[in-house]
Parts: sequence; C-alpha cells; structure tokens
Amino acid sequence: MERGFAVVADEVRSLAIRTQESTRMIQESIGLLSTIAQNSVQVMNEGMAKGEETTKLTGLANESLQEVSSEITHLTELNQQTVAAIRMQEGVTSDVTSNITTLKELCVTAENDIVESNRLIDELLAKQVELGDKVSQFKVS
Repeated sequence: MERGFAVVADEVRSLAIRTQESTRMIQESIGLLSTIAQNSVQVMNEGMAKGEETTKLTGLANESLQEVSSEITHLTELNQQTVAAIRMQEGVTSDVTSNITTLKELCVTAENDIVESNRLIDELLAKQVELGDKVSQFKVS
C-alpha cells in the first residue's frame, strides 16, 4: 500500500513539474505576443506619422506643381505672342512651345500620379487603422 502511495506521489510530482513547465512556456508565449503587439503598435504609429508627413509633403508638392502648371500655361501664351510678332524665329519658337507643352503634360501626369499616391496613402492609412484595431483586440493578461 505504501508503494502505491509512492507511485501516486511520483505521478503528482511529475504532473506538477510538467504543469510548472507548461505554465512557464505559456507565460513566455504571452510575453512574446505582448512584445510583438507593442512593436506592431509602434511600427503602425511610426507608419501613420510618416504617412501623415508624406500626405503633407504631397499636398505641398501638388500646390507647387499647380503653380508650375499655371506658369507654364502663361509662358505658352507668351510664346504664342512671340511667334505672331517674330515670324523669322518661327522654327525656334515652335520647338520651345513644343517643349513647354511636353513639360506641361509631364506636370499634369505628375499631378495625376500625386493624386494617385494620395489615394494609395489613404488606403494604406485605412489598412493601418484596421490592423491597429485588430491588434488592439488582443488581450494580454
């Protein structure tokens, strides 16, 4: 009978050791998940800050491009007046006008690209917020 108690006591000790080890592993996993979640939040916050800065800079670039586009339009008009006044320089002026038109088209294309970039940034920010919401659903005890 005493031998049966010894076997049961050994089993209880063994179970306690395994339970202790499992508890330690669970605590380590929770700690790791907590660290990962904190790092994710930090990365998302940094990404959001960079996204906001990029949006601000994109807005400034867009304003500058609009000013450049307006100036290019004005220059095109001046060049057309020059062509009418100086027929002898028609070939040269035609090339300048063509280059300005090309530059204007490039500016319009760049402006469209900036608008598209803004849209993509907005999508990324929305996804970042969505991911942040999902990460915030994790509960660490």
